[in-house]
Amino acid sequence: MRFRILDDGRLLDTLVGKKFQPRSTANREWADTLSKGGDNELSEILKRIDASEATKSRMAGERGIDELLQSLKSDVAAEERELDLESDAIQYISNRAVDLNQMGYDTSQPFASGGLGKAAAAVASLGELKGGVPMPIMRTGRDTQERVFTKYEDNPLTGQQQVVPMLDPNDETQAIKLTYGTEVPNKYTQADEYVSEAALKMLGYKVDMPQNNRVADFQVVDSDGYPMAIDGMQIPQGGPIDMQGHSFVGVKNGGRTLSVNELQSLIDRRVANGENVIDIVDQLADTDRTIGRDKVARKAGKLMRGDHGTGRVNVDEEYDALIMPEYNNANRNNRNFSERPNNRVIAPQGLWMADMPGAFDAVRAGQGGQPRVVRNKHHQDAHKINIPMSRDTKNDGQRVFIDLIKNRPELAQLLDTRTMEKMRVN
Repeated sequence: MRFRILDDGRLLDTLVGKKFQPRSTANREWADTLSKGGDNELSEILKRIDASEATKSRMAGERGIDELLQSLKSDVAAEERELDLESDAIQYISNRAVDLNQMGYDTSQPFASGGLGKAAAAVASLGELKGGVPMPIMRTGRDTQERVFTKYEDNPLTGQQQVVPMLDPNDETQAIKLTYGTEVPNKYTQADEYVSEAALKMLGYKVDMPQNNRVADFQVVDSDGYPMAIDGMQIPQGGPIDMQGHSFVGVKNGGRTLSVNELQSLIDRRVANGENVIDIVDQLADTDRTIGRDKVARKAGKLMRGDHGTGRVNVDEEYDALIMPEYNNANRNNRNFSERPNNRVIAPQGLWMADMPGAFDAVRAGQGGQPRVVRNKHHQDAHKINIPMSRDTKNDGQRVFIDLIKNRPELAQLLDTRTMEKMRVN
């Protein structure tokens, strides 16, 4: 049965959760409309209520005048409350249609046809992830999967939870969504930036991507208007985080520069003597032993951008944080380069964030692992230096690396289907 009589005399439309007074003229016209369409349930209920009311009217003559007047006043108040409820219900249905439309459902069908109710029912059956967050809406095509990200919100009429879209802070008329399986969209340098941008928006940030190599990938502003500079970095699943310390270290050696292996040997010897890699490179740059203008060796590199307020880099070049999608080896080392997460939008297995000033201070204090010199594919004479860092690293008692999935469970909606299903509770 779609309609149910409540203890207070009102009717409940179980399809949309609407409560209403049976004596309303509008609702009686609605019953006639449903009957013409072959649905007589509401009409039959209203007939039974009319018969009961007729009996009450006959009994009214046996009551005192004061009692009858009080009853009439109660009826007027009930009608006024019903008008308010109907107005609220109409506004709710309108708002709900907007929600469903933002989540990609067709809300153009008339209400009486059940189109809105079917869409609402589909959303209500999404399921839930650990942490009390709903599943995303997933629409899977041949090679792609669109995801629309969702959250819970209280229904203003019933007080019950309902699923609504997470709105894009850059445009609150739109839901936050992305499509997995596509090539790198034009806006991005590599595909995992698309995932990182969606994650930042889900965290509530307005996001700007200035496309400037000298500044962080994401210039964001939180809901209180506080700005942050957040860069992106893809990391392998599990194990230490291979933090990029320096990205342009070319050490002069007569008429040439040290090779990767030669620079590695130099750094290993000095680290064994108790020096840290940041001070080693700074000393080489300050004594004019490195190539590049403006002592670039001591400035270039993600970790170097975490050194705030010292003049190492300009203020607008400093990094506050790194956002790091985590991918398994099958994705990162796919033999088909076009299918790797830097070339195709792929759902990650995890998501982490690094506090960059904390990371810089931790490495300078000797908390990083043995520095590793790697080839710079963009410059054969200037190499990169990475520092493996434990995910449990702390600086001044605070964690440097944050597991965003544990701390913000709604971000699990971004994960690959297999990982997300393991986190599903119903």
